[in-house]
Amino acid sequence: KDNQVDKWSLYTVARHCDQLVDTGYRRPNGTKIKEPRYTFNGVLQNREEAFTVLKQIAAAWRGMVYWSLGQIFATIDAPADPVAIITPANVVNGEFKYSGTSLKATHSVVLVKWNDPDDFYKPATEVVINDDLLKKYGWREKQLDLLGCTSRSMAHRYGRWVLDTEQYENETVEYVAGLDNLNVKPGDIIAIADP
Repeated sequence: KDNQVDKWSLYTVARHCDQLVDTGYRRPNGTKIKEPRYTFNGVLQNREEAFTVLKQIAAAWRGMVYWSLGQIFATIDAPADPVAIITPANVVNGEFKYSGTSLKATHSVVLVKWNDPDDFYKPATEVVINDDLLKKYGWREKQLDLLGCTSRSMAHRYGRWVLDTEQYENETVEYVAGLDNLNVKPGDIIAIADP
């Protein structure tokens, strides 16, 4: 039902998705071609639970959906200011637990499958390579199916995001907090001040 969807979180996601970005291509007259940052042009052919389908659609905009307080909320991985600063004073026993990703989890190449409108929407593959990771680790391939993607440049941006995330976001911090952290929601950016 309408009241089960938080329209303001969807509005925030939509504003980010609708911003025009450069595709990397030019028209014959030399002007740059722009398109919305993220679009979903998919056909839902199989019967699945609604929440599962929503999660698949959210992946197209590098986001997620979650259920909280009797509503579905949407969030997106986009630049933002931290909503909170977490210090040992905010954490039970003042303890942060850090962990890193395995080197095996870092890829240097992503093969993104998308549907090419110039070829009757047949599946096509966009190869995205991170030269620095390729020199460092060799050819480590990851394959992705980007549901609802009909833009080669969107597939390329998605692949670049995957490689950048694996390269730079390779540390996780865990902590247990009290009620003073209730304002932090999934997808929010926080700052950690751990001496």
